[in-house]
Amino acid sequence: MELRVIKYFVTICQEGNITKASEILNVTQPTISRQIADLEYELGVKLFDRDSKKIKITQAGFLFLQYAQEIIELSEKAKKEFVDENQTLHGEIALALPEAKSVNLLMKKIGSFQKTFPNAKFKFLTATADMGREKVDKGLVDFALLLEPTQIDDYDFVHINQKEEFGIYILETDELCKKKSISPKDLEGKNVIFPIRKGVQNLIMHWLGDFAKKVNIVACQDFPYNGIMAVKNGIGISFSVQKEACYEGVKFVPLAKNFMELKSVLVWKKNQIHSRLTEKFIEFMKDEFSLEK
Repeated sequence: MELRVIKYFVTICQEGNITKASEILNVTQPTISRQIADLEYELGVKLFDRDSKKIKITQAGFLFLQYAQEIIELSEKAKKEFVDENQTLHGEIALALPEAKSVNLLMKKIGSFQKTFPNAKFKFLTATADMGREKVDKGLVDFALLLEPTQIDDYDFVHINQKEEFGIYILETDELCKKKSISPKDLEGKNVIFPIRKGVQNLIMHWLGDFAKKVNIVACQDFPYNGIMAVKNGIGISFSVQKEACYEGVKFVPLAKNFMELKSVLVWKKNQIHSRLTEKFIEFMKDEFSLEK
């Protein structure tokens, strides 16, 4: 027995006419008639006497109407109490975030969460995976969005279903910009800028293979933006995940497909006592990202 159908029944009783009820409910007459017939079958009684001109409620219908009105009233009361609870929940949720496409997806989810919990405030801090884990460990942030590869054994987490493209940022005047993807051989003899994270450096060195000794590592960067600024000023070619933003005079070219596919993971402390708002945020993110698997 669905609440929606109970509301159909009450509206028909109030209007005394299926046609008027269908207009108010914005539901077709055949749909309402079928749903009421199913309801009568479920209850095992006739709720209405029907003839060609009008519809009349039966004695059993009058009895059920009392229950139906109570059910609707209770459902509205419960809904109001939950809405009131959501609106009274307040506080700040701090997140450490990388420069990556997955941040955009996470922000969409946060926007949806804030519509349900309008008094929630947020603090966004830029951080690498290593910095993000450290901030979570020290209690400086509630959550960290970490780019893989990263260590997450000590955290509760949810995977973000957003592929991160890895490649190089290079000047648009460079001949390599004409390529659809970059191979290790393309970088032979080039000045390159590595991400500062050791785990990512190891992945790049493994991808370069025999050409690892044939590139000149001139700098390391902690955030893609810093590497892009270095590229613009002729310091070298910067390895990085692709950013949402575009930069004048600089182009992103992905690495050849044999490079590892990177994703992100949202982590928080294990066995931690959280505020009610933070608990709601965790539940919301688990539900949202589990639906996208």
